Amino acid sequence: MGFPTMGVWWWGCCILRGAYRWRLGRGIEYLADPPGAVISTWAQGVSADGAIVAGNVVVWEGNREVRYLARWFADGRVEIIPGSRELAMRALSGDGRVIVGTDFNYYIPIGFRWVEGRGVEHPFLGSPRDLSYDGRIVVGTGGWAFRWVEGRGYEPSGLVLFDHEWSAALSVSWDGRVVGGGYQVADYEPSGGFVWRKGVGFEDLYEAFRSLWPEWVTEISGAQDLSANGRYLVGMVTTRDRWFYPFWLDMGRLGDVDGDGCVDDRDLWEVLFGFGASGMNLRGDLDGDGVVGERDLLEVFSHFGEGC
Repeated sequence: MGFPTMGVWWWGCCILRGAYRWRLGRGIEYLADPPGAVISTWAQGVSADGAIVAGNVVVWEGNREVRYLARWFADGRVEIIPGSRELAMRALSGDGRVIVGTDFNYYIPIGFRWVEGRGVEHPFLGSPRDLSYDGRIVVGTGGWAFRWVEGRGYEPSGLVLFDHEWSAALSVSWDGRVVGGGYQVADYEPSGGFVWRKGVGFEDLYEAFRSLWPEWVTEISGAQDLSANGRYLVGMVTTRDRWFYPFWLDMGRLGDVDGDGCVDDRDLWEVLFGFGASGMNLRGDLDGDGVVGERDLLEVFSHFGEGC
């Protein structure tokens, strides 16, 4: 799931006390253990509004340790998800209703998708890594990067690079239109980072933004995460001396709502039709304040015609 453009929620695991969450202005809050013989807990994802945290719990069953999916809610409830035995969570959707990860109940681990009210499904091969806000689009790797869409399956998207040694889709925007990841052309060749945008296709991050990288950067190790709107990207770069550094990249053009690189009437109509709307995951909310308003409209007007 993309990180929010406004506000911060984080999650993790504490060695001494188990799963916790951190909230702006409140700090670390440890999450309650579910009932039973719990050995350990760890949190792996959080909903966009911070109300649901999800992860795994390990409990004693008979004489062995067994892992389950779990969700923690803002009102203090803890849910061990039925039918989730030996499912390892990877990511939670922004609405908190869908979880993806790896199922270890089979001889070969396979990917799964759990949907609230429907249970566990196995609609794709490979390992899912991230999902859209509503959980309908899942990205991951099965040797090559994939983008899977509910009701349509694997979509031909230019992500599956059969002439490459491997590729992995690691992150996706909330609307599923932008995907970030990494790839390698052949053994012993440098790895690379990529971004795929609907309507634009696959782009190598080093080549597409060559003018932005310092001369001492020789390799983009991958695009690890995307912002909710798909504009901002974080990852790792490698230097000539083989040092690794994190990077933050602004891939957008100011005023470009639909991400096609051109600020035109389509971007203007996106803001006008959405004007006054409030909430999360709004396409016309360019400044990320949760409202499609005058500042968003001004940004489109100020950059109208650029990139066209």
